[in-house]
Amino acid sequence: MMAIRLKEKNIIPDIIVASLAKRASQTAAIIAEQLQLPAGRIEGSQMLYQSTPSVFAEKIALLPDEVATVFIIAHNPGITDFANEQIYPQTISHIPTCGMVALRFNALRWKDMPATDISCLFFDYPKNIS
Repeated sequence: MMAIRLKEKNIIPDIIVASLAKRASQTAAIIAEQLQLPAGRIEGSQMLYQSTPSVFAEKIALLPDEVATVFIIAHNPGITDFANEQIYPQTISHIPTCGMVALRFNALRWKDMPATDISCLFFDYPKNIS
């Protein structure tokens, strides 16, 4: 359902970076299948399991510059904390399972992300019916 919402918004990733935990890996595979992406576009990352916001920023900084859109599939509380650091003073109390936060970083290179203006495009989750 959430992959369909992304497809309706025409948001297709160049890469999906997912925690190697079973549920995160399964979620990445389902999203890739629904968006008709090859499995090669999924990158597993052990560093995203039980990580802190700084680890998410570190992983993003390592992305190749030719990547324009990335999906990160990870765990709480780290993913919610990371999102909140990026959109402060806005806050999201909790990103639920399969919840999505779309952020736009105004940078030409991923490693420049922390110094850029960051905006929250949307926050969506399975029980959101608006």
